[in-house]
Amino acid sequence: MTTPNEWSTGLCDCGKDCSSCCLTCFFPCITFGRIAEIVDKGTTSCGVHGAFYAILYLFTGGECIYSGKYRSKLREQYMLPDQPCNDCLVHCCCKLCALCQEYRELKHQGFEPSLGWEGNLTKQSSEVMMPLFDPAEMKLFGHYKKLKQKQKKNPFLENQNSLKIPSILKKKGQSRDEGMEEAEKELERRSKFLSNLIQKKKASDQQNLHLQLNIKVKSSDMPIVLQNKAFKCAKDHIDSTSPENGIKIDSKRLALALKKEFDMSYGPAWHCIVGTSFGSYVTHSIGGFLYFSINKVYVLLFKTSVDPTVH
Repeated sequence: MTTPNEWSTGLCDCGKDCSSCCLTCFFPCITFGRIAEIVDKGTTSCGVHGAFYAILYLFTGGECIYSGKYRSKLREQYMLPDQPCNDCLVHCCCKLCALCQEYRELKHQGFEPSLGWEGNLTKQSSEVMMPLFDPAEMKLFGHYKKLKQKQKKNPFLENQNSLKIPSILKKKGQSRDEGMEEAEKELERRSKFLSNLIQKKKASDQQNLHLQLNIKVKSSDMPIVLQNKAFKCAKDHIDSTSPENGIKIDSKRLALALKKEFDMSYGPAWHCIVGTSFGSYVTHSIGGFLYFSINKVYVLLFKTSVDPTVH
């Protein structure tokens, strides 16, 4: 069982984001609409959610049940605890504080709710495509990184003129070693920045794939490449046995198809459980566990180690 994460802010920490707090006080329907659009991954717009919330608020008083449902979805996506109590009850008693907390949580997860789902995807893509390095600087850093490696192999290069740091890397009063260290730190900082942007782009692509295939990952200890293979294999099998084709989905056949595919591609011994309702408690190899749903069908795929038989 996975351990729930903690909320990034408390229910009553509205003052930590004054702009969302003021917006929610006067126009809670807008705050809710933005939250719901991100949680639904853009399937329904902010305007539709906000209008429906406003209608429920004005004519029925049942908006707390509607917004409580989306708090539950948000918690499920980010594995957050149901604190301080049931989601609908939280919205009935403190709906404004609850909306503010959910808005701040989405910001903590890297979203800007005011941009909407498409706006956030565009923002993440543009960040990844922005130029990171000046070509001349990159060439210079690469050159001195190679020189540093040569110096480690041969300490006698220490006094050679070829290792002198040019003025572009040296500040006034710096020694050659200090200039080299500063250059290495700068290269490391930029490399980390590039790595973070690549990770964001991969996460965005993975979210789009989940939305396209109607996938919800419940728990995973598996590389992304293997996950995507399992998703596409399951999707292809379900599409070939869909009710439109006059064939009912066979859970056993889907489980067998996934097991065979992974046994052939990644070696034994893979196991697969498929159904709409089941309980399980399994032991798996590291990097060999995936539990997801697709079209309301739940799939548990895991690998166990195989000990050679001793005769």
